[in-house]
Amino acid sequence: MKNAIILVLFTGVIFFTGWWISDEPLNPVAQKWIDEPQVENQPYNILLGLGSAPGLSAQEEGKRLYHQRLTEPTTATPNHFGGFNDDPLLCDYSTYECLQNQRLHIEESKSLLVEKKVLIDRYLQLLSAGNYVDNTPLSLTAEFPHYSLLVKAARLHSLQLLSQSDPTSALETEISQLREFLTQDHNLIGKLVTARILSEKFQLAALLVQEGMDISLSDYRLSHEEKSLATALRNEFRLRAFFLINEEYNQDSSGSSVWERLALNMGMRTNIMINRDLAYTLHFADLSENPASVIVEDHYVMQEPTLGQTLRNPFGNYLLEMATPDIKHYLLRMAHLDAKLQLLGWLRHPDEAHPNPWPESSAIQINEKERQICFPTEQNQAEQNSCLPWVPAP
Repeated sequence: MKNAIILVLFTGVIFFTGWWISDEPLNPVAQKWIDEPQVENQPYNILLGLGSAPGLSAQEEGKRLYHQRLTEPTTATPNHFGGFNDDPLLCDYSTYECLQNQRLHIEESKSLLVEKKVLIDRYLQLLSAGNYVDNTPLSLTAEFPHYSLLVKAARLHSLQLLSQSDPTSALETEISQLREFLTQDHNLIGKLVTARILSEKFQLAALLVQEGMDISLSDYRLSHEEKSLATALRNEFRLRAFFLINEEYNQDSSGSSVWERLALNMGMRTNIMINRDLAYTLHFADLSENPASVIVEDHYVMQEPTLGQTLRNPFGNYLLEMATPDIKHYLLRMAHLDAKLQLLGWLRHPDEAHPNPWPESSAIQINEKERQICFPTEQNQAEQNSCLPWVPAP
């Protein structure tokens, strides 16, 4: 009898140990996303080569870098256009003073445009190059394209438009191209940078409309595709998944103690972490296509791990709780962009009613002190808000 009990206990320990060291099956959606092949993309190559030397082709340099980064993901991307990051002529049109200052410095503007013409050309080439697909290596050690340079190129183009006697048609075309670019296969940074560029274009358009120019857009609401972060969040999820699959957390563990390395190897289950991350990602991917009022009222948090996940993945669960980004913050940025576009429509037809897209019911307000036209909402912050610059009466 005693031997039988010992045998049962021993067998139980064996089964428990086998279960404890095992991982759960990977969610089929996660598996599908992870298995997506990477295919060379011409517009991505242009963006990758945006900062290459002026005498070179951005597309060809980007292609060379793309293939090099397939085997060497840490390969740096060039930037031969430094030194003008703080140029006051390249402002964001959040105030009327930005536009006024540019008009006061026409000769300096002309000189800057001649000097950086190749950067403007590359920016326009990117917008007209077709369907963009992000091909940044799925490794946290890989450099992203120079998105800050893309913002500068867009501001240079705005400065170039203002040198024309009538910039309205070209600005309408650029906004249309940017809105199409916004719908394409970006990572999260790329999507948000494109949204920022569009926000600045809306602000410039608002100033010109208030000066009497007729800027007409096809639609004054973002479409589901424009507003959605589903593709961008999928790409961010894939980056985090490959970080776990390739065990990048072990690549620089020389300074870790034996116990820390043991916790990493024994207290983490890759599939459990990926599956929990997927559920969190899918929720916000769906939420991103909803109105601002719905997004604000959402208070979703990552679901608590099951008992089995707690026992098998204690350290991994801790890392998820510590490292999971606040995705809702990014959704609110897109909601602010949509609100700015609605405000731009109101500026063209101020006699029409435009209900507040946020939970607050207050109508559009003009803040003379801040020189802004806004949808009042608690979500308005200094950097992210549902406001456009206001031009005071002369």
